[in-house]
Amino acid sequence: MLSEDKIKNNKILDKSLKFVAKYSFGIFFIHYYIINYAYFHTIYTQRNCRNYLFIGKNTLACCLSSIELFIVTFFGSILFLFIVKLILNKIGIKNTRIFIGV
Repeated sequence: MLSEDKIKNNKILDKSLKFVAKYSFGIFFIHYYIINYAYFHTIYTQRNCRNYLFIGKNTLACCLSSIELFIVTFFGSILFLFIVKLILNKIGIKNTRIFIGV
């Protein structure tokens, strides 16, 4: 509550946090499928660390891979949910929150 006024005064931060809050429920259910796709269907598994989140190997490559996986998962989830929401709106479904959480 101490930083709420500071966030509301910053227009870009306020809009982006509201957007993420609106899509957060859908992201929670979709992100695993994107992570699973990244693990098993891309060349990322060829890196020098066994797992993106393998803590035992504390290297820069694993850190960068984890950051990259987070960014791809986050924006991929939002993009997927946005496209599905557009499709459902085109079909004529007004309340898409029931289907995808957005």
